[in-house]
Amino acid sequence: MASALREGEVLLNGKDSHSDGVSSAVRPVAGGGGSLPESRPLLLASADEGDKSTSVAAPEGSPTSSPPPSLVTANRSRTYASVATAFMLEKADENVLPSTFDSLGAALQATPAQLGYVTLSRQLSMSLLSPAVGLLGHQGDRRVIVAVGCLMWGLSTCMMAYAVSVPEAAALCSVNGIGIALVMPAGQSLIADYYSDAQRGRAYGIINAVQAFGAMFGVIFATNVSGHEWYGVEGWRISWLLMGVLGLIVGAAFLVLARDPWFPAHRHSGRPAVHSQLAKLRSAFGAARSVLLCPSFVIINLQGLLGIIPFNALTFTMLYLKQLGIDNLHASIIAA
Repeated sequence: MASALREGEVLLNGKDSHSDGVSSAVRPVAGGGGSLPESRPLLLASADEGDKSTSVAAPEGSPTSSPPPSLVTANRSRTYASVATAFMLEKADENVLPSTFDSLGAALQATPAQLGYVTLSRQLSMSLLSPAVGLLGHQGDRRVIVAVGCLMWGLSTCMMAYAVSVPEAAALCSVNGIGIALVMPAGQSLIADYYSDAQRGRAYGIINAVQAFGAMFGVIFATNVSGHEWYGVEGWRISWLLMGVLGLIVGAAFLVLARDPWFPAHRHSGRPAVHSQLAKLRSAFGAARSVLLCPSFVIINLQGLLGIIPFNALTFTMLYLKQLGIDNLHASIIAA
């Protein structure tokens, strides 16, 4: 009982007094009633400590023996690069829609208000699904979740190139939003699990910089490609198709290269589950409730909620610049 209480304190506080340079931001498995799942040790190596490693609690179903530190370090590097690439292309994909508003509106005979509804459909599906993805990542392999999200957004982006009506475009953008919702929370939690408290800020800072470059690439690429016809095909369709193909490639590569530290490829899955799925869900909801009761978390989300309103108004910046008569190249540079 004492060890279970201590494990719950470790997971909720995000810090283990015995962990030294190892990521302690593991996914909570306790809270909201019920007993804690049985855990097994898993080694996560810190880049600052060479071959030294520390044993931390891993969720139920993890391997009985810890992988070598060199393997953990290699997995972390590949996973981090895969997450960064996925996030970069996600931002590029996200900016294809506003960058092609004028061409898309002309082809679908859509007004700016209707184009706003298309954007809303994607944002709405992202917002509604993201909390559920957090619970899904608590139970399954996040490598698979991110890969499926990339494939889903890539496929919907490719299909968007063949859209012929506003309702069809809105439906495809909703699927696109679902794919993005699968990628973002699961990818961020992978980074948190692979890096220690001292390293995590730098890791997220690099990810944010990569995302900014992806957004700039998406704006410049989509705007300039959509302004021309390519072998008789409208440029905006080409830009959507090429971006979707990149998403499919990233999804397949992520499935091969990335690793979830709690669900490595060599884990044994034949052992029967100790707790029922209902108990696991109750535990996950309890952990989510503990996060929502954190004042700092609430304040950060409130400021984000207010700050995103004017930011989303900038979605129509490209359309506005083109209405002023600015050419595609200069408009894309200004918007990027």
